[in-house]
Amino acid sequence: MTANRGKRVSEAEFRRMWLDHSLPAQVIADRLGITVAAVGCRARIRKLPKREGGKGSGRKLEPVLFREMWEANVKPAHIAAYFGVHVENISKRARLWGFPDRDCNRWNSITMAAFILRRAARLEQAALWNAEMVDGDPRRRAA
Repeated sequence: MTANRGKRVSEAEFRRMWLDHSLPAQVIADRLGITVAAVGCRARIRKLPKREGGKGSGRKLEPVLFREMWEANVKPAHIAAYFGVHVENISKRARLWGFPDRDCNRWNSITMAAFILRRAARLEQAALWNAEMVDGDPRRRAA
């Protein structure tokens, strides 16, 4: 049995596909009839730059939303699942962006669901204050 070498394409065509980030590696692999790993090998052999993301990469990390999650003490695994990245990338990215250290453990962390509910409530409260539908000063709390 011979090894599957896949469809032959020119250097320029492969480079074009690889550098087109709207084209996932799986689509390139399907077009060439090879595995995603083989696509990566071909790119390394050709000394092409690494692509953003990686296995299971999802939505792009949004610094503002990421910081809100970080400061709310959302569990790192939940942040990683939300953005579709590996959990190790969460603390690395926080350090890279200069976020403060935090003490996140099972007793003081929150789930993504709790974060989303809190954020929605905060946004709703802000909308009510902006629409002047709530009496009083938002900076004062009733005693």
